[in-house]
Amino acid sequence: MARFGTWAPLASNWASQPRMSQVDIISLHTMVGSLPVVDGMFRRNGFGGTFSHFGIGGNGECTQWQDTAYRAAANYNGNWHIISVECADVGAPFPAWNTNDGSAVPAFSDAQIETLAKLIATIAPAHNIPISLIPDAKPGRRGIGYHRQGVPGYMVAGAEQWSTAQGKVCPGNRRIAQIPQVIARAQQILNGDSDLDANQAQQLDYVYTVLKGGNPSMDVLSVLYHALLDPLNSATHHGNDSDNPLGHAVSAHKYAKQVVDTLAKTAGTASPAVNVDAASVASSLAGNSQFLDALADALAVKLGNRLSNG
Repeated sequence: MARFGTWAPLASNWASQPRMSQVDIISLHTMVGSLPVVDGMFRRNGFGGTFSHFGIGGNGECTQWQDTAYRAAANYNGNWHIISVECADVGAPFPAWNTNDGSAVPAFSDAQIETLAKLIATIAPAHNIPISLIPDAKPGRRGIGYHRQGVPGYMVAGAEQWSTAQGKVCPGNRRIAQIPQVIARAQQILNGDSDLDANQAQQLDYVYTVLKGGNPSMDVLSVLYHALLDPLNSATHHGNDSDNPLGHAVSAHKYAKQVVDTLAKTAGTASPAVNVDAASVASSLAGNSQFLDALADALAVKLGNRLSNG
């Protein structure tokens, strides 16, 4: 039903496999291997072994092994309604790690975060799956999840079992901590904010959170517009630049650095996991056509009002 990445089914009889009864969840896994190695293993066993719908390499490359209308075999009792995504954790760009130590699973690479977000932004709407994190593996959940939620030793009482391996950490603590970032990026892509990469999107989210306390009713671009433009109420605020939308946009770009620098100093340790790079955020704004278009439109209205009022 839905395709993403490179279509490379494990066998020619992929459409004769059992169909999904319904589609409720996209479940994220870690491979404990590289994409080429895991791809080879899946192909040796074909549809008779364990396999997932998708595989994502360390550099963001994606292979689709099965159509999302048909079942994969990576979530045990949940295969009837779960789309599974395996993510590489061995080989470039990851550091060497002890694959027998579940606590050592490395974080998703930036490229994997971006591909995961794009995959979710493509596949979830195709199946009407909410782009939000499910809290556990209990029946009836719909959204984005991860394998460990259905693993014995971690699953909550009444949860659907997604593995026979007691205590399996998949996809690992570092990767689980990154899933909210993946989801936020997928939501931004769906909202048309696809000019930003995962790091820039995370920084913009941080600015948004500090400015408005995470108020979900305000779009991040609206918040940034007001944060950058409200202080710019003088006809000469941009020096020798002409008093027009372009001049305002240039000033907003320059002022962005001051805004973010101030936030970084006043926020303290509110978000220690995010390294706020003011120059990067300013560049993000300057290159974000949606932001600049909204900025220019709003400024055109303001300037029109100023002219009509003499």
